[in-house]
Amino acid sequence: DSMVRYFLCAVMLCWSAPAIAQPSAIVFQRDTLRIIPKVAPALQTESTDGEEVKSSEDDAKEAPKVMLREPIEIPVEIRGEQALATEWLHLNNLFANDSGMLIMFDEARILPVRHRNLYMPVDILFIDQQGTILQILPDITLSELYQDVYPSTAMKAWLHLKGGSVEALNIQPGDHIDHPLFSPDPLMLQ
Repeated sequence: DSMVRYFLCAVMLCWSAPAIAQPSAIVFQRDTLRIIPKVAPALQTESTDGEEVKSSEDDAKEAPKVMLREPIEIPVEIRGEQALATEWLHLNNLFANDSGMLIMFDEARILPVRHRNLYMPVDILFIDQQGTILQILPDITLSELYQDVYPSTAMKAWLHLKGGSVEALNIQPGDHIDHPLFSPDPLMLQ
């Protein structure tokens, strides 16, 4: 009698195991973000009479700001922090389409970039709470990374792009990510 119960339990367990073991589909948000270049002061280098003029730092503070490059739009897949605990599925297809992957952390903190089973080079942009790109780790192959790489300050997100994209698009530290996930500095009355 106990042998029959054992057999029936084993059969039921085997029968229901595929239903239990079915992984649920992971859905990531897709969106487009804009990278807005940092602005620089418009320095005057020539006078109206044709003579060269040297601008001081005080002049630079008061000079109007000009954008040196055009904003860039990049389609991204937005993943939460839990994406770091899983294997990165389908990244080759993601980067093949000149898209990126934005990993948003629950809170700004210092997290290391670690060895991953990703065999193609990527550019990793370290982004703060306000959306400013603070540091860039260019053209790194995570499968060849044997030592953790730490940013110098707390980050709210990482943006992974296909290796060489930062150079090709002229993305630089100080550029700003324009997306609702990042909160700009509050306006302060003076």
